[in-house]
Amino acid sequence: MRRSALPTPPSPQTPLPGVAPTPESELDRIAAETGASRRRPRKFSCADLMRALVAVASGSRCCLSEIALRLSTAIEGTVSRQAVHARLDKLFVLFLCRAMGERIGRLHDRVGRPAAGIFSHFGRVLLQDSTCVALPPALAARFPGASNQTGKTQAGMKVQTVFDLKSDLYQSVGIDCFRRNDQAASPDILAMLRPFDLVLRDLGYFVLPVFAEIAARGAYFLSRLRSDTVVIDPATGARLELHQLLKGLDWLDISVLLGAGERLPARVVACRVPPDVAAERRRKANANRDRRSRPNAEKLALLDWEIFVTNVPAIVWAAETVCIVYAFRWRIEILFKTWKSFLRLTSLPQNVSAVQAECLALARIYHACEFHATVWQVARHTLSTRGRHASILRTIAVFHGPSERELLELASTNPEAFREIVAKHCAYDKRKRLPFEAIFDLCATGPGAAPAGLPIGGAECHGHATRAIA
Repeated sequence: MRRSALPTPPSPQTPLPGVAPTPESELDRIAAETGASRRRPRKFSCADLMRALVAVASGSRCCLSEIALRLSTAIEGTVSRQAVHARLDKLFVLFLCRAMGERIGRLHDRVGRPAAGIFSHFGRVLLQDSTCVALPPALAARFPGASNQTGKTQAGMKVQTVFDLKSDLYQSVGIDCFRRNDQAASPDILAMLRPFDLVLRDLGYFVLPVFAEIAARGAYFLSRLRSDTVVIDPATGARLELHQLLKGLDWLDISVLLGAGERLPARVVACRVPPDVAAERRRKANANRDRRSRPNAEKLALLDWEIFVTNVPAIVWAAETVCIVYAFRWRIEILFKTWKSFLRLTSLPQNVSAVQAECLALARIYHACEFHATVWQVARHTLSTRGRHASILRTIAVFHGPSERELLELASTNPEAFREIVAKHCAYDKRKRLPFEAIFDLCATGPGAAPAGLPIGGAECHGHATRAIA
């Protein structure tokens, strides 16, 4: 059921300088190869339909009639809602996915972020995570979700996303069935992996054979340690009891073997969390009503720590750097927030078919990826030249408000006025906490080690760090 999808083909909006639109001939070729276009279109092509779908899906009124109206305006003809309904089928979904693959290559033909500092050893820094979207119950046969206490199955889809922190661009976005969990999706990243990539994921993707394959391909991983993982001393072959080893320490950085059978060489890096954070963790663990999740004394002791596993050598990253870098994973959570709060990812119409729901969801994700690669990059660059940092939440709120169309037109007619508006309305306010862009710049342009004084650990460990990296 998995669909691989990537950012949208060009829209009428102002493109990022240097990123050429996808040629019409290329889109026609993809349509023919996927079977979405079996003959020469009489009125509108698959590319026309795709542009109209992306434009309408990102708006407040999303229906077949609105798509037909947008198409009619674009081709200067008449298109009925029935004609649109007939073309939104499984083959058109395949066309969308293939077209996205072509588009992502063009979006990456641009200058990315700096490659110095703590990320200089890596080609890409790949953040992977997923978010769930509830669907109308009528779509449960195609997209089965969780079952409630009455045994009735809900409908839902899961959006698997890979984002490159260095280039600040999406690498892959795919739609899965809700019931395909993150652990099952863990091997998916191997298809796009390159030597010297760094894969940064949460515990849901913790699969030792996948970590072993990442290391075998000359790439790197960073993850939290799952508490039931067997940790072995490489010198003696004896099992290490971390809760005993950590007693009386504030930091730990040791070489180990992971897994009773896999014996994967790695580093275990641990840092102690503040007492109030540890107490809150224990309270939540003890309050869990699921008996299968009730922690024993050993697990409760480990809640005093942030414990990470990685194959990045100590000569590349010190223990403090490992803990700081993991906090950057929160970036992808902020991107999901923009999808749901501003791009209406979760507000799908109730009276649509499964294929139409998939098309609309993909179109909204495509729009999000295109927006990130164009408008957001312009806002970020504009403010960086003035010594300030752009907020992605503020930027997307400004450009998806009532003045969206006027602002986008201003970008092409009066670039200087556009830059002044961006500088005024899209920047962070002055505050004591460092914003994400400032933290990244300090880490990515520095001497190769994380600057002193940055927040250490995961989002849960330091609430102020979570808000700063947002």
